[in-house]
Amino acid sequence: MPKRSKATLKKKAKRLIIIGALLALIPALGFAESLRNISVVSFTYYFDNSFWLSAEDVFIIRLIPELSLQLKVGHYDDLAGNYENVFFLGTILSFNPNLYLDACYGLGLDASLQFSHRAELNFNYENDASLLQIGARAFYLPKNEYFYIIPSAGGKFLLSDWLYLFNKIFLSLASASTIAGSYWVELGWITGQLLTIRTGATVSWTATMGYAALIGLNFTLSPNFLIRYHFQFLANCITYDNPQQAQYGIENGLFIDIRF
Repeated sequence: MPKRSKATLKKKAKRLIIIGALLALIPALGFAESLRNISVVSFTYYFDNSFWLSAEDVFIIRLIPELSLQLKVGHYDDLAGNYENVFFLGTILSFNPNLYLDACYGLGLDASLQFSHRAELNFNYENDASLLQIGARAFYLPKNEYFYIIPSAGGKFLLSDWLYLFNKIFLSLASASTIAGSYWVELGWITGQLLTIRTGATVSWTATMGYAALIGLNFTLSPNFLIRYHFQFLANCITYDNPQQAQYGIENGLFIDIRF
């Protein structure tokens, strides 16, 4: 019996991921109270002529007020033949109107047909004036026995009718005995119901220091439809999902949130 090519195996793996998502999604739709879809795309050009593309789509199905199901598909690609597709499955548990927990597990398959495992966990407290979040992300690549864990903590605070502050700190603990971190701070200038202007910066550190400067726009087209765009200049600022690309570059990002 002839061996199947890598391209054939990749196509089959993609089909299995799509079929699995549909099988999980179809029964849940019949019990849904509400639906939400979040799409996030970012494209980074580094000044050494390399690239990084990250695309994620999250579908959230509220089954009952206390429980939601989340399905997420991610594609991460350096446009040079190295990429990974990840399928996530998770839940959102609401303990009361202000306190909720979201958790998900992701199974990835890269261009060399190697599997990876990802997990995300976040505790959130939210009200009209603030959002507090404590969480962690983890990644494990069995082939190389490589892993990292990224705990984080932060919050968003409404300082006035026209200004909010968001800040978050990350630490990275990797199997290579390396420790890295970053601090992200952002101000949102609320000009009205439609438009918010965002300005921010990130400082990161490993063996060297780096930073990023951001400007962005939020368009709230309706209570159920939000679009966010940002432009960011990166100066040796680490990217946890692709830490070898801690270089100079520019990033464009788009976020679309639709509730049904």
